[in-house]
Amino acid sequence: MYFDGPNALDKQVETYIKTVQALLLLDDNALTPENPQLQYITKTATTTLVSTLDQVVRQYQLEGEASVGDLQKTVTIFWWSL
Repeated sequence: MYFDGPNALDKQVETYIKTVQALLLLDDNALTPENPQLQYITKTATTTLVSTLDQVVRQYQLEGEASVGDLQKTVTIFWWSL
C-alpha cells in the first residue's frame, strides 16, 4: 500500500514534502493563489493523499493491535507453562 504501484503513497508524500519545502523558500510576494506549488499543495491535501494516509495509519493501527494481542497470548502461555 505504501511503497507499491506507480503512484505509491511513499512517492506522493515525498513529492508533497518537496513542494512544501520549495514553497517555504519563496518570497512572500510569490504566495498568491496562482502559485503552482501552493495550488499543488492545496489540491493534493484535499484529494487522495490525506485519505490514503488515513488508510495507512488505520492499517498500521490494526496490525499493531493484532501484534500486541499475539504478544499478550504468548506471555500468558509462557507464564502458564512455568
